[in-house]
Amino acid sequence: MSIAIVAPEPQLSEALRGLALDVRRLVVELNRPTPNDAGWADGVRLGCDELIKKVNELRDGLGGQGRALISALAALGEVLADFARTLVEQPTVKHLRRLRPALVQVYQNYVAALKPLGHASGALAVDELRPVKLPKLARASFHAMMGLSCVALYQFALNYNQAIIVLAGFMAMATTLEVTRRFSSRWNDFLVDKVFRGVSRPDERYRINSSTWYLVALTAITVAAPQPVVCVSILVLALGDPIASLVGSRFGKRRLANDKSLVGALAFFFVSVAATAGYLFLAAPELSVMLRLGLILTVSLVGTLTELFSNRMDDNFTIPVFCAAFGSLWF
Repeated sequence: MSIAIVAPEPQLSEALRGLALDVRRLVVELNRPTPNDAGWADGVRLGCDELIKKVNELRDGLGGQGRALISALAALGEVLADFARTLVEQPTVKHLRRLRPALVQVYQNYVAALKPLGHASGALAVDELRPVKLPKLARASFHAMMGLSCVALYQFALNYNQAIIVLAGFMAMATTLEVTRRFSSRWNDFLVDKVFRGVSRPDERYRINSSTWYLVALTAITVAAPQPVVCVSILVLALGDPIASLVGSRFGKRRLANDKSLVGALAFFFVSVAATAGYLFLAAPELSVMLRLGLILTVSLVGTLTELFSNRMDDNFTIPVFCAAFGSLWF
């Protein structure tokens, strides 16, 4: 027996979505906290108080409708209240950054609870609520290590057929995990909170894991592109993407698109140029200098632009696929 999901009134729907946008803006604001600035701390604390007031009003407005949504609102209110209390205690920058993951998690839980109501009402456009990507040193290190390992294996250990067989095995495992965790919330929580805790993001609890998208992209480009193109496309993702995230989150002030910063985009481009140049000039001496230079600039620029404008699709898929597509034009 299916349970009908009753969509809230349009005005309430917009208020629910507006709350999500406000919380997301707060998380982005905390990307560069300045707790020693009394004006900044007071402004953020007042913002938290306003959000808590909205949370309580929305819970009252929902009545008994949508248990999951009411629960998500309650959790959001608790985390916001804890955060506001912490600001009174004059926390350090490091302390505030440690608090961000909890706020991001309740934001993602709230967006996930909104989605059933959004699908029941065209007025609640929750698909436009983007996840917040917090930089993690462990995730960045894992990202780089896996990419470099893939390049080393394909360059020195595996031929084309062997690489396809290995990728097929990993794809089968990833697909099994993705399917099974949709049928068991306990298994999903175990994978996200225990097995992949150090490298997972809060929104991956509710969507296909970025590693799975990466495997899909890696399989596709290995099948379709020449070996040098495959390797440089992997390097752009493995090194350019995490460096852009770490540098942009710490030093980025001027925003370009999708919360991405100018300094992050520049870091992505120059790291990609250095990584691909090092690979091509050391591992592919048979290619002409013009071809290598063209390939370096093409994949670095395409990777930078793809990372900057990837929004709805996971950039672990789009970056290597677009890099390989444009890089292959040189062959």
